[in-house]
Amino acid sequence: MARNSVAGVVRPEWTLVRGRRATGGAFSWETGSCSRLRGDRWFAAEPSGGWDLHVPGSLGTLTRSMSLRDLETAPSTEGIAREARRLLLLLRPEERGALETSLRDDMVTEYDARFLVDYLESLDVAFSPAFRENLQRWYRDEVRHFGSFRGIFEACFGDAAPLLAARRPDFAEVEHLFGGEFEILCLLAYDELATLRGYRGNLPLYDRLGGGLGAFVRRVIGDEAGHYAGFRALLIENHADRLGEVDRVVERIRAAEGAPYRATFVLDHDDPVYGDHIFDDAARVLTTQIQRERTRLGA
Repeated sequence: MARNSVAGVVRPEWTLVRGRRATGGAFSWETGSCSRLRGDRWFAAEPSGGWDLHVPGSLGTLTRSMSLRDLETAPSTEGIAREARRLLLLLRPEERGALETSLRDDMVTEYDARFLVDYLESLDVAFSPAFRENLQRWYRDEVRHFGSFRGIFEACFGDAAPLLAARRPDFAEVEHLFGGEFEILCLLAYDELATLRGYRGNLPLYDRLGGGLGAFVRRVIGDEAGHYAGFRALLIENHADRLGEVDRVVERIRAAEGAPYRATFVLDHDDPVYGDHIFDDAARVLTTQIQRERTRLGA
């Protein structure tokens, strides 16, 4: 299983073209269902005509139970966005600038998850069914995070479409971190742990835009913690015979921090909140927990 090794991951791609609409009752807000249109593509449209959802046909079989609203925008985001926009006007210019930077970085990074899925599919790696299932859950969460961050960012700072259309992934600086499933799980676990620490560090900043945004970011932190736990569990369950190598692999990942971020999703740590204290702590926690399990298992 090579190029389609993570097939089954639903990878929505938004056209970013206003006004295109699927026709013929393609999408139902009430049931979250969509019908197949236009050859091998799936389309669904907002009632306003603002967005299309396009899922490649080979992956579209999993979309029948997915609501576009669930994937793209959380129902509560509009209220959060209104409150954030109102409170933003009360802040000093330097505070508004810091919030724009953090919201933009978090939005585009969650968007970049699709590029990581594409890259994983290009690798000659036979991923286990458990890995693919875990990645499916992870990706659905990242898409929801992106949709909510986008709604909030656009309410405060304007149209994000040009930013998103300009995204161009480049994995050259991090490709040495992708070996087999074992190395990739180490990378994903480390990255999720470092990222949740970054979100936590920005909570005082986000709380300035209201309790709704603060509560949303705390839910994101909970999701990231769940992703970390899932990837760590797979390391232990699927690769118990290699747990002794985790320290070396994580050391290599930690050494890669600091390279310019190139829309790879992983090591997306350019926000000012990040620093050696977060990177070192993420590496320490992951390796300590894994070695504790190794001792328990007698591996």
